[in-house]
Amino acid sequence: MLSGRPLGLEPHQGTLDSSGAPRLLLVPSADANLGTAAEYQNKVDGRHSIVLLSLDSLREPPEKAIRVLATYAGQRFINGTPDPAVETESPGIPPDLS
Repeated sequence: MLSGRPLGLEPHQGTLDSSGAPRLLLVPSADANLGTAAEYQNKVDGRHSIVLLSLDSLREPPEKAIRVLATYAGQRFINGTPDPAVETESPGIPPDLS
């Protein structure tokens, strides 16, 4: 669930692009004024979100992007993809990001 967490990763659902790559979502608080509406209803917990990007638009592999997000966003990030390749729930020493 993304509840209480502003960043989430959603598995591809076949609705926004055809790449099959997970998408990074921003889940703003109800009173946030970002200058744009959070009109997309995410598939992880149904809250309104903003799709930031598809992981296949990055030069790095999705697993590395997930590891970086988990390391630097900490508890604000949830990996909502099935069978996550990277553990995102326990903080610790940042992995080798090189």
